[in-house]
Amino acid sequence: MNRLKECQLSSEKEMKKTGRGAVDSLVETKSGCFVVRWFDNRTVDLLSSYIGPEPLTKVKRYDKKQKSMISVECPAVVIEYNKFMGGIDLHDSLTALYRYHIKSRRWYMYIFFYTFNMMVVNAWLRHRHHAHGSTEKSAQMKLSKFQVMLSNQLIKLRPKLADPALGIHPLLQSMCTVRKDPCPRASRFLDK
Repeated sequence: MNRLKECQLSSEKEMKKTGRGAVDSLVETKSGCFVVRWFDNRTVDLLSSYIGPEPLTKVKRYDKKQKSMISVECPAVVIEYNKFMGGIDLHDSLTALYRYHIKSRRWYMYIFFYTFNMMVVNAWLRHRHHAHGSTEKSAQMKLSKFQVMLSNQLIKLRPKLADPALGIHPLLQSMCTVRKDPCPRASRFLDK
C-alpha cells in the first residue's frame, strides 16, 4: 500500500469490525487499474489492470470460533490470483531449497547464480515431466541428486581446447597451448 499513497481505502480496523468477507475497492481513472482490499483473516491488498472485485463469489473458510466451515464473500481478483499463483510459489520454494551461498562484492554475480539456479530447477522439472511414466530410478530423482548429476556431467564435458578434431583455428591452438618450461631462463637475469 505504500505505492498507493493517495489511495484511501478502509483501514484494517474498520474492516475487522465489518467481519470476514469485507471488500473495499477503488478504480484509478487514467489507467483503469483496480485497487481491492479484502478482509479474510487479515487484509489482503491487490492491484490489477485485468479484473476487479466484481462478481463477488462465496468461498469456504474455517472459523475458529464456530469450529466449522463458513461461507465468506470473495472478490473475483482474489479467485483469479489463487488460480494462477501456485506455479510461481512452487518454483520460488524449489529455487530456495539448494541455493548457492557464495559471497561476492559484485552485485551481478547474485543475479547470475539465481538465474543459473532457476535454469537447473526448470531442467529438473522438465526431466520429471518427460520421465513421468517410466520406472527408471532417474524418474524419481530428487532435486539435490539432479544438481549433483548435472554438475558432474558439466565437469566431464570440458573439451580440450587444442583438439584438432574440434576444428579450432591453428592460431587459437597456439594461444591455448601451455608452456612446457614454467621456470624462467637464467639468461634473462644474467644480461642485466
